[in-house]
Amino acid sequence: MLALELARWRLLAVASPATLFEGLFHLSWYRELHVEWVEALPLVPGQRVLEVGCGPGALAEHLAGRQLLVTGVDRSRRMVRRARRRRGGLEVQRGDATRLPFPAASFDHALAASVINATADPGSVLREMARVTKPQGTVSFLVPSPQMTGEAAATFADRRELADRSRAALLLWARAARKVAPEAAVGLAREAGLGSPAATASLDGMIVGITGACRGEGSRPVGEVGRE
Repeated sequence: MLALELARWRLLAVASPATLFEGLFHLSWYRELHVEWVEALPLVPGQRVLEVGCGPGALAEHLAGRQLLVTGVDRSRRMVRRARRRRGGLEVQRGDATRLPFPAASFDHALAASVINATADPGSVLREMARVTKPQGTVSFLVPSPQMTGEAAATFADRRELADRSRAALLLWARAARKVAPEAAVGLAREAGLGSPAATASLDGMIVGITGACRGEGSRPVGEVGRE
Protein backbone atom coordinates (compact mmCIF):
# COMPACT_ATOMS: atom_id res chain seq x y z
CA MET A 1 0.00 0.00 0.00
CA LEU A 2 2.85 2.40 0.70
CA ALA A 3 4.04 2.12 -2.90
CA LEU A 4 0.53 2.90 -4.14
CA GLU A 5 0.28 5.98 -1.91
CA LEU A 6 3.68 7.20 -3.07
CA ALA A 7 2.49 6.89 -6.67
CA ARG A 8 -0.71 8.78 -5.90
CA TRP A 9 1.15 11.71 -4.34
CA ARG A 10 3.57 11.83 -7.29
CA LEU A 11 0.64 11.93 -9.70
CA LEU A 12 -1.01 14.77 -7.80
CA ALA A 13 2.24 16.74 -7.83
CA VAL A 14 2.13 16.73 -11.63
CA ALA A 15 -1.60 16.74 -12.36
CA SER A 16 -2.99 19.00 -9.63
CA PRO A 17 -0.58 20.73 -7.22
CA ALA A 18 -3.52 22.62 -5.67
CA THR A 19 -5.21 19.33 -4.77
CA LEU A 20 -1.91 18.01 -3.42
CA PHE A 21 -1.45 20.93 -1.01
CA GLU A 22 -5.10 20.76 -0.05
CA GLY A 23 -4.61 17.11 0.83
CA LEU A 24 -1.44 17.75 2.79
CA PHE A 25 -3.21 20.15 5.15
CA HIS A 26 -5.61 17.35 6.10
CA LEU A 27 -2.69 15.24 7.38
CA SER A 28 -2.31 15.59 11.14
CA TRP A 29 1.45 16.11 11.26
CA TYR A 30 1.42 18.65 8.41
CA ARG A 31 -1.44 20.66 9.83
CA GLU A 32 0.04 20.60 13.35
CA LEU A 33 3.39 21.82 12.02
CA HIS A 34 1.86 24.90 10.43
CA VAL A 35 -0.70 25.65 13.13
CA GLU A 36 1.90 25.42 15.91
CA TRP A 37 4.19 27.72 13.91
CA VAL A 38 1.63 30.50 13.55
CA GLU A 39 0.24 30.03 17.08
CA ALA A 40 3.69 30.87 18.45
CA LEU A 41 3.83 34.18 16.57
CA PRO A 42 2.66 37.47 18.16
CA LEU A 43 -0.47 37.70 16.01
CA VAL A 44 -3.26 39.88 17.42
CA PRO A 45 -6.88 39.83 16.17
CA GLY A 46 -7.50 42.66 13.75
CA GLN A 47 -3.92 42.78 12.48
CA ARG A 48 -3.13 42.43 8.78
CA VAL A 49 -1.20 39.30 7.84
CA LEU A 50 0.31 38.44 4.47
CA GLU A 51 0.97 34.83 3.48
CA VAL A 52 3.43 34.59 0.60
CA GLY A 53 2.98 31.42 -1.43
CA CYS A 54 -0.45 30.77 0.07
CA GLY A 55 -1.26 27.87 -2.26
CA PRO A 56 -4.91 26.79 -2.04
CA GLY A 57 -5.38 28.87 1.10
CA ALA A 58 -5.67 26.30 3.89
CA LEU A 59 -3.34 28.10 6.30
CA ALA A 60 -4.74 31.50 5.33
CA GLU A 61 -8.22 30.24 6.17
CA HIS A 62 -6.98 29.07 9.57
CA LEU A 63 -5.49 32.51 10.23
CA ALA A 64 -8.69 34.24 9.16
CA GLY A 65 -10.51 32.09 11.70
CA ARG A 66 -8.39 33.78 14.39
CA GLN A 67 -9.93 37.14 13.44
CA LEU A 68 -6.86 38.23 11.50
CA LEU A 69 -7.15 40.22 8.26
CA VAL A 70 -5.40 37.82 5.91
CA THR A 71 -4.13 38.44 2.40
CA GLY A 72 -2.63 35.65 0.36
CA VAL A 73 -0.42 35.90 -2.70
CA ASP A 74 0.64 33.11 -5.04
CA ARG A 75 2.08 32.99 -8.54
CA SER A 76 -0.19 30.12 -9.64
CA ARG A 77 -3.57 31.01 -11.16
CA ARG A 78 -4.98 27.64 -10.08
CA MET A 79 -3.83 28.14 -6.50
CA VAL A 80 -5.36 31.62 -6.41
CA ARG A 81 -8.68 30.39 -7.81
CA ARG A 82 -8.81 27.57 -5.25
CA ALA A 83 -7.93 29.90 -2.36
CA ARG A 84 -10.62 32.41 -3.35
CA ARG A 85 -13.26 29.69 -3.02
CA ARG A 86 -12.43 29.24 0.65
CA ARG A 87 -14.96 29.91 3.39
CA GLY A 88 -15.33 33.60 4.13
CA GLY A 89 -13.84 34.71 0.81
CA LEU A 90 -10.13 35.25 1.40
CA GLU A 91 -8.39 38.20 -0.19
CA VAL A 92 -5.93 36.53 -2.57
CA GLN A 93 -3.86 38.05 -5.34
CA ARG A 94 -1.69 36.54 -8.02
CA GLY A 95 1.83 37.88 -7.85
CA ASP A 96 5.57 37.34 -7.88
CA ALA A 97 7.12 36.93 -4.44
CA THR A 98 10.17 38.90 -5.58
CA ARG A 99 7.94 41.84 -6.59
CA LEU A 100 5.02 41.80 -4.19
CA PRO A 101 2.05 43.89 -5.43
CA PHE A 102 1.63 45.88 -2.21
CA PRO A 103 2.85 49.26 -0.93
CA ALA A 104 5.50 49.43 1.77
CA ALA A 105 4.42 48.82 5.38
CA SER A 106 1.04 47.33 4.39
CA PHE A 107 1.01 44.43 6.86
CA ASP A 108 1.69 43.75 10.53
CA HIS A 109 3.20 40.34 9.75
CA ALA A 110 4.41 38.46 6.68
CA LEU A 111 4.67 34.67 6.55
CA ALA A 112 5.99 32.11 4.08
CA ALA A 113 5.91 28.32 4.53
CA SER A 114 8.31 26.25 2.41
CA VAL A 115 8.76 29.09 -0.06
CA ILE A 116 12.20 30.48 0.76
CA ASN A 117 13.87 27.12 0.12
CA ALA A 118 12.02 26.66 -3.18
CA THR A 119 12.78 30.01 -4.82
CA ALA A 120 15.82 30.85 -6.91
CA ASP A 121 16.24 34.20 -5.16
CA PRO A 122 15.38 33.81 -1.46
CA GLY A 123 17.05 37.08 -0.55
CA SER A 124 14.75 39.08 -2.83
CA VAL A 125 11.67 37.34 -1.44
CA LEU A 126 12.66 38.12 2.15
CA ARG A 127 13.51 41.72 1.32
CA GLU A 128 10.10 42.12 -0.25
CA MET A 129 8.43 40.56 2.77
CA ALA A 130 10.31 43.02 4.97
CA ARG A 131 9.39 45.93 2.69
CA VAL A 132 5.65 45.32 2.94
CA THR A 133 5.76 44.74 6.72
CA LYS A 134 5.33 47.60 9.19
CA PRO A 135 8.19 48.58 11.51
CA GLN A 136 8.26 46.28 14.54
CA GLY A 137 6.14 43.74 12.71
CA THR A 138 7.45 40.23 12.15
CA VAL A 139 8.59 38.26 9.14
CA SER A 140 8.57 34.51 9.62
CA PHE A 141 9.28 31.57 7.35
CA LEU A 142 9.53 27.78 7.46
CA VAL A 143 12.16 25.74 5.62
CA PRO A 144 13.15 22.06 5.63
CA SER A 145 16.52 21.55 7.31
CA PRO A 146 19.31 19.12 6.31
CA GLN A 147 18.02 16.88 9.12
CA MET A 148 15.01 16.10 6.92
CA THR A 149 16.40 12.87 5.52
CA GLY A 150 14.51 9.80 4.41
CA GLU A 151 15.70 7.98 7.51
CA ALA A 152 14.56 10.77 9.83
CA ALA A 153 11.18 10.95 8.09
CA ALA A 154 10.73 7.18 8.42
CA THR A 155 11.65 7.31 12.11
CA PHE A 156 9.13 10.09 12.71
CA ALA A 157 6.46 8.18 10.80
CA ASP A 158 7.11 5.05 12.87
CA ARG A 159 6.94 6.97 16.14
CA ARG A 160 3.69 8.65 15.15
CA GLU A 161 2.34 5.42 13.64
CA LEU A 162 1.38 7.26 10.47
CA ALA A 163 -0.92 5.58 7.99
CA ASP A 164 0.51 4.78 4.56
CA ARG A 165 -0.97 7.89 2.89
CA SER A 166 0.47 10.19 5.54
CA ARG A 167 3.80 8.36 5.65
CA ALA A 168 4.13 8.52 1.87
CA ALA A 169 3.61 12.30 1.83
CA LEU A 170 6.31 12.84 4.46
CA LEU A 171 8.79 10.53 2.74
CA LEU A 172 8.31 12.26 -0.61
CA TRP A 173 8.73 15.69 0.97
CA ALA A 174 11.97 14.54 2.61
CA ARG A 175 13.28 13.30 -0.73
CA ALA A 176 12.21 16.24 -2.89
CA ALA A 177 12.59 19.32 -0.68
CA ARG A 178 15.52 21.69 -0.97
CA LYS A 179 17.09 21.96 2.47
CA VAL A 180 18.41 25.06 4.22
CA ALA A 181 20.67 24.85 7.26
CA PRO A 182 19.38 26.85 10.26
CA GLU A 183 22.46 29.08 10.32
CA ALA A 184 22.05 29.82 6.60
CA ALA A 185 18.36 30.64 7.09
CA VAL A 186 19.19 33.01 9.94
CA GLY A 187 21.83 34.59 7.70
CA LEU A 188 19.26 35.19 4.96
CA ALA A 189 16.98 36.89 7.48
CA ARG A 190 19.79 39.16 8.67
CA GLU A 191 20.75 40.05 5.09
CA ALA A 192 17.12 41.04 4.47
CA GLY A 193 17.41 43.55 7.32
CA LEU A 194 15.41 41.63 9.91
CA GLY A 195 16.34 42.26 13.51
CA SER A 196 17.21 39.50 15.99
CA PRO A 197 16.19 36.54 13.78
CA ALA A 198 15.68 33.41 15.86
CA ALA A 199 15.37 29.78 14.78
CA THR A 200 13.02 27.17 16.21
CA ALA A 201 12.93 23.50 15.26
CA SER A 202 9.82 21.43 14.58
CA LEU A 203 9.02 17.93 13.37
CA ASP A 204 11.99 16.41 15.22
CA GLY A 205 14.32 19.05 13.79
CA MET A 206 13.35 18.37 10.18
CA ILE A 207 11.72 21.80 9.80
CA VAL A 208 13.12 25.13 10.97
CA GLY A 209 11.15 28.30 11.55
CA ILE A 210 12.90 31.68 11.37
CA THR A 211 11.29 34.81 12.79
CA GLY A 212 12.73 38.30 12.81
CA ALA A 213 11.55 41.82 13.56
CA CYS A 214 11.03 44.27 10.72
CA ARG A 215 13.00 47.44 11.16
CA GLY A 216 11.05 49.25 8.49
CA GLU A 217 14.02 49.45 6.17
CA GLY A 218 12.54 47.12 3.54
CA SER A 219 14.28 46.18 0.33
CA ARG A 220 13.28 48.94 -2.05
CA PRO A 221 10.89 51.87 -2.04
CA VAL A 222 7.60 50.85 -3.59
CA GLY A 223 7.72 53.62 -6.17
CA GLU A 224 11.00 52.23 -7.45
CA VAL A 225 9.28 49.12 -8.73
CA GLY A 226 6.15 50.84 -9.99
CA ARG A 227 3.52 49.60 -7.57
CA GLU A 228 2.02 52.85 -6.34
